[in-house]
Amino acid sequence: MAMEISENGVTVKFPDSKKGKYLPKTAVFRDFALATSALFANEHKEKLSAGNDEETRRSQFCACDLTAYSGIAGLQWKHHLGADVHVTLVELREPQLLKDNAVQNGLTVSHLPLNPAVPAGASLPSQSALEVHVAQCDGKVLMLLEAFNFIFVDSYKNPSLYFSTLFRNVRNGGVVCVVVPDVLHFARTPHVVRRSYSATCIRTEYIKELAARIIVASLAVEAARSNKGICVLYTVSLEDALLISIRVTKGPKIADDTLQSIAHVLHCRICEERTFYPENMAPVEAPYSMLGCDCHKKIPGKTAVILGPLWKGSLFDWPCLQKLIEAGRKITLSKTYYDLLQKVLEDCLCNSPVVDLLNINQSGFHDGHKSVAAETLASRNTDVSGEMKPPPLDSQYDIDIKKNSNENNKTLTSSDLGRETQTGKCSSGECAAKKKEDTRRSKELCDPDHSEMGQIACEENTAVERNFPKQEHFKREASTRDLGSRDGVPDSKRPCYADVKYTGVAPAPPFYYSVHSKKLGKVRLPKQKEIIQQLQALGFRCCRTHFEKYAVRTDAPRKILMSILGAGEDKVIYVKRGQTHI
Repeated sequence: MAMEISENGVTVKFPDSKKGKYLPKTAVFRDFALATSALFANEHKEKLSAGNDEETRRSQFCACDLTAYSGIAGLQWKHHLGADVHVTLVELREPQLLKDNAVQNGLTVSHLPLNPAVPAGASLPSQSALEVHVAQCDGKVLMLLEAFNFIFVDSYKNPSLYFSTLFRNVRNGGVVCVVVPDVLHFARTPHVVRRSYSATCIRTEYIKELAARIIVASLAVEAARSNKGICVLYTVSLEDALLISIRVTKGPKIADDTLQSIAHVLHCRICEERTFYPENMAPVEAPYSMLGCDCHKKIPGKTAVILGPLWKGSLFDWPCLQKLIEAGRKITLSKTYYDLLQKVLEDCLCNSPVVDLLNINQSGFHDGHKSVAAETLASRNTDVSGEMKPPPLDSQYDIDIKKNSNENNKTLTSSDLGRETQTGKCSSGECAAKKKEDTRRSKELCDPDHSEMGQIACEENTAVERNFPKQEHFKREASTRDLGSRDGVPDSKRPCYADVKYTGVAPAPPFYYSVHSKKLGKVRLPKQKEIIQQLQALGFRCCRTHFEKYAVRTDAPRKILMSILGAGEDKVIYVKRGQTHI
């Protein structure tokens, strides 16, 4: 007997079979998908009204629920967005249940005609405000025949089965949302991970984020095969499930730049220290020297492994998360959606407040921590007579689809593009002068004789870039190759390209530390709030992470974190499935 569920104004029946079984924990993922579809459908509508782009000059925003089952996600899109969205529901074996659910919610059902003779990307049949289309076929087949602006994949099994066809015909600027129902199999069955994602994975304290980065890297590789690049909008974790949302941009140059954000990780199996492994053609002569620990000297054997490949860029896009707040208010989503979105926003920012270095010793640190803190401050050459501000922001870019014009024939760097969006267009001479002035200022900033902030910025950026290279989102040059013309004249039929915009938010530090996975002999662990405050007092970025309840995300070295926990390196006991390492 089918079970009836009401969610976001839609009532549907779920089958009793395992396939399509209702999972309450994924309801918030459907809220995120609804808010995301509403956000980009509104953006599509605004570009449609402008009417200056051939690719966006379409009647409706086309969305596809690739694994509809009962159709609960797609019916919500149609219920809230109406004629602004063209909804296609895909079900191969039980389309009748899907049709009954649509009729129950006052919608009419039409069959989507599939014609292999029609080129992919042609306009779909028009759809009214109370109509949905149902395609009785395999989702992978539909991805080869039709093109969509928004694709939602909520598979009850491995979603990697759809990766090879997802990016074949997705439209420029399209959004793909993928739900991973169980990330714990990344720790239990590494052979399945190797078969599905072509990646090496073991059980770690940051297994959820490791799984997310492996999946994003797999999506990036599949998109690059179709000459497309991706930008991660957000990654949401709830219990053992993941929701990953990415935006796709066409262009071989952007695809090449996306692949630059894929790397391996060198992971210590004793203390779980980690760092990105350099992607060089020549092997690293002393790989253990890259880690900030000396476990390979204390313990015999090979103590580190190479994991990945995985995504080393940011998992969150700050402008998109801000817009999702307003999009959720217009639809009136659940409180769980806002609570989880607030945690994701905190995880994205990972702020470091302005503090007075003179009052660090009065903040209640452990005795063992004071000496380490003093060494760290001394190594930074920080003048304690002033205040230390947060480290300078890296370049985070937001993707906004915009048609290239003849003015883009000149070669531009990413920094030039960022300045143009803020201060307006400038001539090549002005850009060269600004670039020269920025170079002079950067040299002065790094000169200890000029400012204390220059010392802090240079030292911190050097330390962070050595361990975790900062992300570069779609650094591209508007060259003749990008314009798609041999004589330098842009082709009007060429697909749109991404307009790079500076957003001013630094990417969050990669990976997090699970505090409760470390057991300190005869030492009381400080509260999570105290750990965050003490790390922020030292000038490091630190915050809670929504991936795990008792974990902190920080760019501080492991030595600093261990001293805050109240013990040195030699007193830490790592507990792993019955094994104890001292």
